[in-house]
Amino acid sequence: MAEFLHKHVAVDGSGDYTSLEACLNANEQDLTGDGWFTVEITEGANADTSAVTIHNYTTTAADYINIIVVAGARHDGKYNTSKYRLEVTGTCLTVQEDYVRFDGMQVKCTTNADSQYGFFFSSQGANNDVRIGHSIIKGVVSGTNGGTVGILVYESSARYTQLTVFNTIVYDFYNPNYLSTRTVYGIRCIYGDIFAYNCTVSRCATGVQDGGATDPIKAINVVSDCDDSVASSDFIDFVGTLTGSDYCASHDATAPGANSQINKTFTWVGAEDFHTSDADLIAYGTNDPGAGLYSDDIDFVARPATWSIGADDVAAGGLSIPYNPWLQLGPILAQ
Repeated sequence: MAEFLHKHVAVDGSGDYTSLEACLNANEQDLTGDGWFTVEITEGANADTSAVTIHNYTTTAADYINIIVVAGARHDGKYNTSKYRLEVTGTCLTVQEDYVRFDGMQVKCTTNADSQYGFFFSSQGANNDVRIGHSIIKGVVSGTNGGTVGILVYESSARYTQLTVFNTIVYDFYNPNYLSTRTVYGIRCIYGDIFAYNCTVSRCATGVQDGGATDPIKAINVVSDCDDSVASSDFIDFVGTLTGSDYCASHDATAPGANSQINKTFTWVGAEDFHTSDADLIAYGTNDPGAGLYSDDIDFVARPATWSIGADDVAAGGLSIPYNPWLQLGPILAQ
């Protein structure tokens, strides 16, 4: 199967569409048997402020929606307001299709209301494969409500959604008005599966939460630092059974797995720059948890012989690896 459709998004008007939502809304169709649809984001000096809903498509494993931010418009491993970013008051991205991929996104969710999300995945069918890679999700939460999540998988009863998140940073999902509550989350799963690999979660009331056997999150090489620079001892890094998780790291004692690092104080380059040379993260991960899905870090730089925990790998060297939108990942449930 080959690429079927290719569109460009540039906020300054130099592409086919000025917002991601306009592009996806204008091209809704059945992709079955045609090939994949690539949305290439090529410019973003100004913020894209239109909330995105992906629906009214029919997708398959070979006929998917592929949303990529190209190098010139992409962040540099930290939130960059001169590069493409989706900044929305309320839920930023709602994904209701089965086969969708995001790469290189910056998303800022600003809210003073209850239950708003950076990425919200729901209504997937029994067969699906949705992915977020090399992305940054930031929260700005205020008001008197909770329930806001950086990345949420939510199904009402059936365990369908299969989300893989890799080389991604999620931070600042907490309510400064209610520092004692844990009901604002970095990554959360309710009926579904999340496979989180080499992610960094920081300053969230609850870093990573699953609800048990029906809501599993498998976290490998994930660092959660959810008591960093925030005046609360009530925040927590990992919650749930987290079956199969290992090689993680936490500020508290909750990192799952026999090979994980717990009760650590992590050092970052800056308040919003989660590059690190922290000795408790570097070379403490396990290699290739995604079984060939990626071999680089959030900066698109090749990881070294021994992988680190988190989105950044300061030991990474060599040439930047071009993003390959055609890369196929085997059945995730088999992992």
